Amino acid sequence: IERLNQSDPHAGVARAERWLADEADGEGCARALRSLAYALRVAGLYDRCEPCFVSAEAAFTARGLEDDAARTRIGHVEALRYLGQYDEASPVQTALRSAFGGI
Repeated sequence: IERLNQSDPHAGVARAERWLADEADGEGCARALRSLAYALRVAGLYDRCEPCFVSAEAAFTARGLEDDAARTRIGHVEALRYLGQYDEASPVQTALRSAFGGI
């Protein structure tokens, strides 16, 4: 999907949507959600990608995969910036700094 995001962003979105449809729940679903969120962001579909980042973060956190949740927050902050939602990005950035040891 990452290669498709670079060469054909809309094909990357379609591939990520198919992957998500195949994953009922669990870690695979969380990874598919994050993949879809990034694909939507690369395609410029920021209003659609932001809720996917939120869902992916929650799915990783629910499974105790805090490192993956933190990696997902990076994309989430970027999506919020693209949407001009700077106030909403601030608490996400704070959580991200905490996850990576205050850097």
